[in-house]
Amino acid sequence: MENTNICPVDYVVDLISGKWKVLIIWNLKFGKKRFGQLQRILSGISKKVLSQHLRELENSGLILREVIPSTPVQVEYSLTERGIELSGILEEINQFGTILLKRPSLSK
Repeated sequence: MENTNICPVDYVVDLISGKWKVLIIWNLKFGKKRFGQLQRILSGISKKVLSQHLRELENSGLILREVIPSTPVQVEYSLTERGIELSGILEEINQFGTILLKRPSLSK
């Protein structure tokens, strides 16, 4: 049953809240990544925070965690259909940010 008391914007913001979740989704937009690759791309993120955010994004259905049987075992992360839809919105944010960065500062 659909809950009409929940604000859709609040729901999505809750799914992607935190400094790193949007950047994780943005980088997975360009293809599968392993944990170490994401950690290198997102310089400054700790292993603990990356693990926590990946788990939360997986639980929310935005990313897929795939275990590759090898020695040692490898894990790859990719976007689900839902994550791909969200990455389209992030593309719009990227375009808007590019426009803003090209404009002169609106400082006082």
